[in-house]
Order: sequence, then C-alpha cells, then structure tokens
Amino acid sequence: MDYIALMNYDVLPELKTLNSVNWENMPVTVGEDGKATLTLGSEAMDILSSITFELYYSDPEEDILLCLGTDNDIIADWENGIFKDNFRGVWGSLDGALCYMEIAYEGDDYNQYSVPILLNGEKYNLMVIYDFETEQYYIEGARKPLDDSGAADKNLRYLIEGDEIQTIHNATTISDNNGELTAVPIDTIRVSSETAFEEIELGDGLFIMMYTMRDSQGNVAYSAAVSFESLDGEIYTSVE
Repeated sequence: MDYIALMNYDVLPELKTLNSVNWENMPVTVGEDGKATLTLGSEAMDILSSITFELYYSDPEEDILLCLGTDNDIIADWENGIFKDNFRGVWGSLDGALCYMEIAYEGDDYNQYSVPILLNGEKYNLMVIYDFETEQYYIEGARKPLDDSGAADKNLRYLIEGDEIQTIHNATTISDNNGELTAVPIDTIRVSSETAFEEIELGDGLFIMMYTMRDSQGNVAYSAAVSFESLDGEIYTSVE
C-alpha cells in the first residue's frame, strides 16, 4: 500500500528562490508616468515573499549619505510582477524630528516599524504601527534591541511624559568606498501628552532608492539605484 502510494505521488516542484534568477542589480526604468518601475514578470509571485525599498538622502557637497530606512509603500502588480515607486517626498518623524524607520512586519491591515532611539540614554527600538484604514501612525511603545544571544525583548515599555528620546540616524560619507554606516544620535525630544509619530515633508534634496527583494529562504537581492530630486515641490526621477 505504501509503495503504491509512493509510486502515484506527484513529485513536488522545485522551490523557486532568488538563487534561481539573476535579479541582483536588476535594472529600473522610468515610465511615462514618471514612476521608477521594476519589471520582474509573473514568476515574481512564485519567488518573492516581499518587496520593499531602502531610501537614502544624499548631499554630495557635504559628502553625506544618510540612510532613512525601509518601507513597502510601493504600487505593486504581483500578477504581472511590475512594481512602481510611490515616492511622495515624505518620511516618518517623531514630534517633527526626522527618524530612521525600518519595516518590521507587513500585514493586511497594518505595518509595524522599528525606530532606533536612545530612551533616557539607553538603546531601544520605538515600535510604531501604521494603520491602513485610518492612514495614521500609532506609537506602541519601546523594546530593547536583541541581546547578545539574539533573543528579543518581550517587554513593551510604554512612553511616559518627561522621557527623553534621542533619534538615531545611520550615516556615512559618499566618498567612503566601504559604505559602512555609523549610528549617530541627532535630535532630542521630551515626551509630552502630544507626542506623536507622523509623516513630514523631506523638502528639497537628492534621494536615492533601491528596491529590496526577499524570498521565503531569507535570500535578498537589490535593484539598481533610482534617484529622486525634489525641487520646489516637484520630484524628478532618474536612473543610472
């Protein structure tokens, strides 16, 4: 009986991963709509578990490259494997102070973001929810970073009035060939009853984006870079 079952059992198809395609440094085009478009084709649905992007602020005159973080605010056509940017010249902030924010969870109803901070001088990650229905951010609280063993902090520490928060940014110099980012405390905020996380305008400047592709096995590939020049309220998109 077992032998017959094995004989009739269909062979499972080979799992498709990023290792089976050559999508590293995948070219990006700018369409007539001005959107930076990554075209992967219908197999993207079978290969990828998620697609997000990394965003950087670049100041060539000051030789500064600032990583703003990651998000999944992308116009996605999974059926055809076509992904377009939705860059609007805005980013997350705490009480108006620009933050580094990294997407930690992608859900159907909400996203969760991790924002590195110093909370009263100690390293924490501020956990922030973006609710798709209300289109607003909500601060959950703060958790300590992973410990030396890689274990996550299960205790959520709620913010209280009077807490001092310093935002942490990851920066490097454009001329640095290694491109290693250094964490630097920037703005100091005193928590009040009105403290909130919300989008702010980035203003004029040069911003660089790369699509980030991930599969279920943890493999990662990055697209070619896209440049957004924001000037007087207009956004000009270009690719190398």
